[in-house]
Amino acid sequence: MSSTPAALRLAVDVGGTFTDLVLHDGATGEIATGKLLTTPADPSIAIIDGTRRLLQKQGKTPAMLDLFIHATTLVTNTLIERKGAATGLIMTRGFRDIIEMGTETRYDIYDLGIDLPPPLVPRAMRREVTERMDAGGAVITPLDLAEAREVVAALVKDGATAIAVCFLHSYINSSHEQAVGELIRRDYPRVAVSLSSEIQPEIREFERASTTVANAYAQPVTAHHLQSLTRGLTALGFAGRFHIMLSSGGLTDESVAARFPVKILESGPAAGVEAARFLGASIGIDTLVSFDMGGTTAKVGLVSNGAATLSSQLEVARLHRFKKGSGLIIKSPTVELIEIGAGGGSIARIDQHGLLKVGPDSAGADPGPVCYRRGGEQLTVTDANLVLGYLDPEDFAGKEMTLDTKGAQRAAEKLAQRLGISAIDVAWGVHEIANENMATAARIHLVERGKDPATFTFVAFGGAGPLHAQAVARKLGVKNLIIPRNAGVMSAVGLLAAPLSFEVVRSHLVDLAAVDWASVDRMLVAMSSEARGYLGVAPDVEVKIIRTADMRYRGQGSECTVVLPEGRLDALRAPEVVRAFYDGYDELYGRHLEEVPVQFVNFRVRAVAHDAHFELRKAPQKAGAAKRAKTRPAYFPDQQAFVETAVYLHDDLDPGARFAGPAIVQSGEFSAVIGPRQDCAVDDYRNLRIAF
Repeated sequence: MSSTPAALRLAVDVGGTFTDLVLHDGATGEIATGKLLTTPADPSIAIIDGTRRLLQKQGKTPAMLDLFIHATTLVTNTLIERKGAATGLIMTRGFRDIIEMGTETRYDIYDLGIDLPPPLVPRAMRREVTERMDAGGAVITPLDLAEAREVVAALVKDGATAIAVCFLHSYINSSHEQAVGELIRRDYPRVAVSLSSEIQPEIREFERASTTVANAYAQPVTAHHLQSLTRGLTALGFAGRFHIMLSSGGLTDESVAARFPVKILESGPAAGVEAARFLGASIGIDTLVSFDMGGTTAKVGLVSNGAATLSSQLEVARLHRFKKGSGLIIKSPTVELIEIGAGGGSIARIDQHGLLKVGPDSAGADPGPVCYRRGGEQLTVTDANLVLGYLDPEDFAGKEMTLDTKGAQRAAEKLAQRLGISAIDVAWGVHEIANENMATAARIHLVERGKDPATFTFVAFGGAGPLHAQAVARKLGVKNLIIPRNAGVMSAVGLLAAPLSFEVVRSHLVDLAAVDWASVDRMLVAMSSEARGYLGVAPDVEVKIIRTADMRYRGQGSECTVVLPEGRLDALRAPEVVRAFYDGYDELYGRHLEEVPVQFVNFRVRAVAHDAHFELRKAPQKAGAAKRAKTRPAYFPDQQAFVETAVYLHDDLDPGARFAGPAIVQSGEFSAVIGPRQDCAVDDYRNLRIAF
């Protein structure tokens, strides 16, 4: 990777329904966008087709691209659909069943017949090797390498194309794992290898094993996708750099992503939060909530003091989408998000009690909503919005398709007949249920963190976000709502703004009173060097190092993350570290205890290098009021009827323009609804600012 400013950069975000593209010309600052349906069977098809069409439309060629940036749901889908590699797992003798035993917690304590997520590796493909380390990293039982060779050979014979290795306490001493890894790579070079000491060298055996297995399981699929995409881009003439979005909101190159696929699990959603953070920084707002509603789901993230809220763990492939603990545990840095099963493709149905429900299942891109004319038969949120007049059937997704209004109406009428109400009531019910589901989830997400939704500015984007944002914001008591200029492809904009980044972690469980500060300082220096190495930047490039520690009171089972002071750490700076822990603990729990011993658990170092050279451009100032393009009937519940509603074209709205709702703003990428008694102003960047 290089820090040279990019002349021409293309960002592509692959979602469950649409693939979004944003082309940025560094020489002129101009942005061009594209949107087309995702091709689920092979996402690279839509990526290559969209790249070719967008560049051709702008009079550019792939050979002119300096940088291609990609966000993908591939790894998440691989785990959800269980379509990864045939994977073997090698564990310390006696610990074969760690990944099946888990933490022995039940996500539903009242369900006597509870189903737990089956491990990615069946028991027949889990093998043991004689070796043992103690908790300090000392060898108790030497590695039996001859036995390890036989175990590996047996797994390969049984069909394993990927092997995960997770030995007890290897986060302290990785020598046994490294020896087995070298054996596999030497004797079976085509077998993908994941060592827990490389993937996530962190305390807690089950979580480390689960993460390592998931990485091995997804490695071949990820490598194939990236190789296929690289070949397709090369065939077009592209010869520039290739970056991938990490779950933590930074970028890495394709070789690192292929080696650590668990680190790109949430790359698309993370790009959306990064876009919101970048927008806030550009307009002077450092605390906001990102609301990203696409075709399949809605995601809510928090930006506080100019930085996205991060977590060290996530859960994927849940058996029950909204039941915490019913999925696979992955230990990897990620932007903290809550996901709601409410998107444009979310399907409406009548439950066993005769009540109207929406989601979480989605029609996705194939077959998609009824109005897409691709074989969908069930009413979705997008169909409901079309029936309500919020969407223009002739101006949708960059005019890539014409929507079938009559088909959506027929789908609404089918449900209406079963419920004994009108098709309009059904459509409004679907729209409002989706709003309520999203508002409830967002409120819980924020309140659990001690935040009052009313004090935040909401930034709404995604293909469906601007349609629902004003209603969701009103339910939450939000006073300020921003719909960005490129809201429909905002996650792809986030890819352009994201920095190069990588995080490394080391476990070091010790009371502060017993810390060898010189040893800790040497470890942090080594970790900083390692993290910087993953960026691949030149020695003269400025790299920011962010050092944090997971800390807790002795005897606690969970930690809070504390930012460590800059510079050399020694005993004289211990009070600074303790005070930072107390402050973090206060923020989480409202109090702290000074008489209880405090421990370090993990140290984390994140290296960040900004080479984006990307900024929002202010639009030229023009005098004049907002120009209404036309009117069309749209349904608003206050009037319980369709109202002739002003329609504005976003491209015709200049900075300073103001208008009152009810109104609809149309763009090639999105449509935004401004409700009655709401005021909308266009700012210097042509973002829509809605006040309540």
